[in-house]
Amino acid sequence: MRLPPNNPARVLKQKAQAAIAELKKRRDFPRVHLEAMNKAQAEDAATDKSQFDNQMELSPARLQYEIKILDIWAGAYVQLVNELAEQSLFIDTAVREMGFGFPPKL
Repeated sequence: MRLPPNNPARVLKQKAQAAIAELKKRRDFPRVHLEAMNKAQAEDAATDKSQFDNQMELSPARLQYEIKILDIWAGAYVQLVNELAEQSLFIDTAVREMGFGFPPKL
């Protein structure tokens, strides 16, 4: 099923994709992205996922894990925000991560 052009989910996804494309132009993006990916993978490997009752259900343990991963990615991307005007790129990127998964597709 295809979403209508003005669907809020589609608009959010398009804004987030544009924000990621803009952040990719930054000189430090590859380094920042790689560092975040390594940290997220280390956190993932260190997490006992058997404590999650169901991979799709939200439990306190699952929520704590997801917040740690979000913190890793948000902490990385905030390094790319140099000016107040760039905050919207950061926010769009963070919202994309919360709504559409980790990491952004490159």
